[in-house]
Amino acid sequence: MKQLKWFEKPFLLAAVQCNYGEDSFDIMKNHVITNGFSGEQLLHINAIGHVSSYEEKRDGQKLSDYLKKAKENDLKEILYWNVHCVYEESILKNPEWKQLDKDLSPIMAYGNQYLICINSPWIDTYYENLKKLCTHDLDGLFLDGPVFLHNGCYCEACQKAFKEKYNKSLFDAEYKEFLEFRTDSVTKMIKTTYEIKEELNPNIKLYINNSALRADVTGSNTTKVYPYVDFLGTEGGFCHINKDFDYLRTTSHAKYIESKANGKPYVIFIAGDAKPWSYIMHTKDETRRLYQLSLAQGANIWYGIHGPTKMMHSSAGHEVKKLNEFINNNQVALTQTKSKSNIGLLWSDATANYYASSVVKSDFTEEMEIGKDKEGNHHEALLGIVDMLQRGHNQYDIIDQDKIFNNKLFNYELLILPTYACMTNKEADILETYVKNGGNLIATFDTGLYDEYGVKREQGLLDDMFGIVREKLIKYSDTGVAYGQFTDNREESIFPHHGSSWNIKIKDDCQVLGEVSKEMPGRYVAYPEVYTPCMVKRKHGSGQVLYISSTMAENYYTMCNSNLRVWFQEQVDTLSNRTIITNAPQSVEISLRHQPSTNNLLVHIVNMTRGPGRPMEETIDVTNINIIITGIKAKTIKGIYTGRDYLFTNTPKGVQLIIDALHDYEVLVVT
Repeated sequence: MKQLKWFEKPFLLAAVQCNYGEDSFDIMKNHVITNGFSGEQLLHINAIGHVSSYEEKRDGQKLSDYLKKAKENDLKEILYWNVHCVYEESILKNPEWKQLDKDLSPIMAYGNQYLICINSPWIDTYYENLKKLCTHDLDGLFLDGPVFLHNGCYCEACQKAFKEKYNKSLFDAEYKEFLEFRTDSVTKMIKTTYEIKEELNPNIKLYINNSALRADVTGSNTTKVYPYVDFLGTEGGFCHINKDFDYLRTTSHAKYIESKANGKPYVIFIAGDAKPWSYIMHTKDETRRLYQLSLAQGANIWYGIHGPTKMMHSSAGHEVKKLNEFINNNQVALTQTKSKSNIGLLWSDATANYYASSVVKSDFTEEMEIGKDKEGNHHEALLGIVDMLQRGHNQYDIIDQDKIFNNKLFNYELLILPTYACMTNKEADILETYVKNGGNLIATFDTGLYDEYGVKREQGLLDDMFGIVREKLIKYSDTGVAYGQFTDNREESIFPHHGSSWNIKIKDDCQVLGEVSKEMPGRYVAYPEVYTPCMVKRKHGSGQVLYISSTMAENYYTMCNSNLRVWFQEQVDTLSNRTIITNAPQSVEISLRHQPSTNNLLVHIVNMTRGPGRPMEETIDVTNINIIITGIKAKTIKGIYTGRDYLFTNTPKGVQLIIDALHDYEVLVVT
């Protein structure tokens, strides 16, 4: 077996995201080394408070001294460089740097900093210092940003650049042009950065804070910048401490960034502090879960605190040290594993940008919604499906349009398109070929009804394959005034219906699985009697398609219903094979992974069973979990988190074992 490079094995990056007087060498000794990290995303060496940029004249010598000491301790150092905001002191010296909104007012970040424009003369200073940075013996460079929010920038430099490209005033820009201008500006900067470091010091690995599962509201498009980064990373572990937060965020971001990385290393950024409180740590139970959910998707770990290192003298800090020790002691088993999923859940950049999608609160963005005039919401629909698949222990990947264009979707038995509204003719053709060749597909609501720029069609591109003709969009004015019912005479056949639904005309070969009622005059009236089809299934070539004409997925995300989930799970099971069969409760997350170098299977089992709400303060043990991994036989099964050897039985269905007691986590290595 060839000797792997440092970034080809699991790595653990410490990040002290501020410096208000701590000695950097003490941080290295007492925080990074003591807690078992393998390197740093280095901010504190040249930080002014929470902001760190690089100036060779100011920072070069101390960086060289620090890197020398780091090499002596076999630590990898990735320099952090804030390229999105500065304090007022810098703006007073360089007023042309600041981003301006349409009213030409400065755009602020975090309440007390100014967003900087990468089209301004700031970029020349940045490139000059970047070239000098490349003379240092660094392992990597992380750019925090750049950022163009939805309301900027309208500075003179942007006005000039836009005029040259589009031959019109920036103030007259159409939505598409303004979005394209911002993403192209960011991509150009990252491309130039990559080319400079490749020429001067290719050992430096470049990555940025990638956009993931959201519209391009920061100007950063992961697909566009992908050729110019060596790693991918996303803030899947930045968790705001509120009742609305769901751990699905961490899992969904990790799944998507793995798919998007396409073989490159990928990192989940975990904030140790409970956002937005920089000086208050998460509980130990939440800290463990953020680590474990990331590891379950094969991600590398970045663990950052936004306060002094004494914050690590906490129950959360002690857990981090234990978790790092576990990862370091099991490098061989955790190295270069791949998702083993047979379901592809589709995300669409175009739908998020040009149709409708919610944007969750982050360090860069406030909570917002794009396309409020649309009835569907792509992000909420996707998370609704994620919730149902997670509860059912289905093995799925979150993939995007790139997997359609490069035909990687043929690796999956089932594709699910949750309000995948914006679609090109090429995408539609490939999807139809996929189904004709034996693949199965589930789609909801407006899938295929808009072009790649959000222009509505008369009929959806896949409607003929679905076996439908859309007639009239029915909008339900209130919740509790409409119902759906399944057609298979099950005992619990009714489910709630709200939001919107297409009244559809169906082909003769369609099987109606569900119907929806007309809107009732109120909640407390006689049960409705008139229904129209809303869930139809048909064969197409060698495959099958299931079309759901309503905003079912969005509605489930906001107002979930167990009858609907049970039915959806049954449909998934008829359209794809089970890789994991288990009696584990819905609160246990299971992730199946494969290690090509050894042909081992790894089963990550994360116990999310806990007390009510947030923060997570306790873990409730689960007992007698029966697991069958289908289609394989085993020689040994070792639990590397607990150190246990498990008894098992090879059965006709697959290998079967029982976990008599699960506390927080286990990783089964099946040989």
